[in-house]
Amino acid sequence: MMATKFFNTLFRNVLVPGAGALIGAGYCAFGHLRHLYGDSPKKREKELIFLSLENRQRLVRRATIGAVLGAGAGLFLGILFHRADQE
Repeated sequence: MMATKFFNTLFRNVLVPGAGALIGAGYCAFGHLRHLYGDSPKKREKELIFLSLENRQRLVRRATIGAVLGAGAGLFLGILFHRADQE
């Protein structure tokens, strides 16, 4: 019984927010890359030459924001799915 409670707590407090952070970071980073590489080839080449450092910084910033928002959503889901009778 104690191990089950431990694994439920681990799942709710660690794994769900971690998965949310991973999904959020991937979603935001993919959106940034899709926006960058989805434009015309001429514009894409110009951006890659002149703004490569800025694009990397923007990608990291958006992935971080996505990770934070995803972890927050994961915490919310962990709290939402937690039932009082489990305690």
